[in-house]
Amino acid sequence: MSQKGKVLILDETSTVGEVLRSLYRSLEHRVRVCGDVSSFIEVYGDGDWDVVICPVARFGELRDLLSNVPGGMPSVLVTCSYSELGLYEEASRLGACGRLTYPVRAEEALRLLEHGLELSSWRIREPSRDRRHGVELPEVSLKYGLLAGEHELMKALYSQLEAVADTEMTVLIRGESGTGKELIAKAVHWNSRRRGGPFIAVNCTSIPENLLESELFGHVKGAFTGAVRNKEGLFQAANGGTLFMDEIGSIPQGMQLSLLRILQDGQVRPVGGVSSTHVDVRVVAATNEDLESRMKEGKFREDLFYRLSAFPLHLPPLRDRRSDIPVLVSHFLECEYRSSGVRFVGFTAEALEVLTRYDWPGNIRELGNALRRIIALSGGKKQALGVEDLPEEFRRSPSAVEGERTSAVQVSRPPRSAGMSLKAYLRICERDYIREAIESCGGDKEAAAKLLGISRGTLYRKLEED
Repeated sequence: MSQKGKVLILDETSTVGEVLRSLYRSLEHRVRVCGDVSSFIEVYGDGDWDVVICPVARFGELRDLLSNVPGGMPSVLVTCSYSELGLYEEASRLGACGRLTYPVRAEEALRLLEHGLELSSWRIREPSRDRRHGVELPEVSLKYGLLAGEHELMKALYSQLEAVADTEMTVLIRGESGTGKELIAKAVHWNSRRRGGPFIAVNCTSIPENLLESELFGHVKGAFTGAVRNKEGLFQAANGGTLFMDEIGSIPQGMQLSLLRILQDGQVRPVGGVSSTHVDVRVVAATNEDLESRMKEGKFREDLFYRLSAFPLHLPPLRDRRSDIPVLVSHFLECEYRSSGVRFVGFTAEALEVLTRYDWPGNIRELGNALRRIIALSGGKKQALGVEDLPEEFRRSPSAVEGERTSAVQVSRPPRSAGMSLKAYLRICERDYIREAIESCGGDKEAAAKLLGISRGTLYRKLEED
């Protein structure tokens, strides 16, 4: 755990406060323990806390205080007994991100603190905006503390995620490279009953085929040259939690049957071993491949596919939710500000429009990398960056060039008929402008509304007036 944070603990019974203080301070976190609510409230107002830990019975009355900061409340962990698990369900719904159950285990306390610090590092502490001649970017509310996006496709995904998270079903996340599949897997884990257990991620393409079986299932001493001791596999390491297997389509055919058996009966046999070990692991898999085609080619087992895809989730590419691009830009700029301490001045409306039109074949990963490069090349510029400041690939992409043509059409004036009133003439101009904006955004009305600087409701009302 390399990230250091500020932790505030409310402990009215002296049950866990001192234990957690010693544990967290040993890792150089700044920790303050309060023995009553009044001192907690006083101390809370004196600092920008990353993680707050309080009894679950106190969460409801403290929630308004905790959320009374720009960008929302810090990460909140609650302490509770097994008899209070019902209270935790309500606290979780209202924003608590994890629970420490009595008696508190050090491993669990450290894991949940790491999760809380990760969420806190993404918390928006100030509205992201360009204060000098730039466009104001939207404030960001991260769903589950992880996911940014308000497009209808994302809202549908959130609904599915909420339905499956607290079940034991295997989940298959499908989506293009760079769309954020691991974040979805984390959201499933942290909103499930396994949130107190480990979350282990493995990219199946990053491990050589001859080592993948040992990494997943472990091996016994002498199983092969170099196996000088018994080794625990990732399934054993994820016991009680979630194993995220990215690029599942690359699993060799010889290992697919072993994986299927684990999913069916929970028995793991290490390489070279003669006995199996039971593990309690939920598998969340992900792929950007066409597994149906691989099944037809005989490269992927049909029974394994149906076992993995008990509950499929589809993560849309960025080009299909362009209205979320300003939201993601806002989020990434805030992340850069918190990591570097330098407030980036932002973009003009025209530059943001070019970024919104771009197709982003690398999806969110490409967007984040592009913004870091743009910030590095800005050279401390005091004015908002315009189109001319963007890298050439964005300015000269087919979508941006089409945008230039669209802009030329937008400023052209419709012919005026004799006797036409000024109001009627302006209505025609407005109607054409709106239609061109929708067309330039690929039919995405949310993106068009943001491009035009009006609400989605206003856009629909004006369309109905035609």
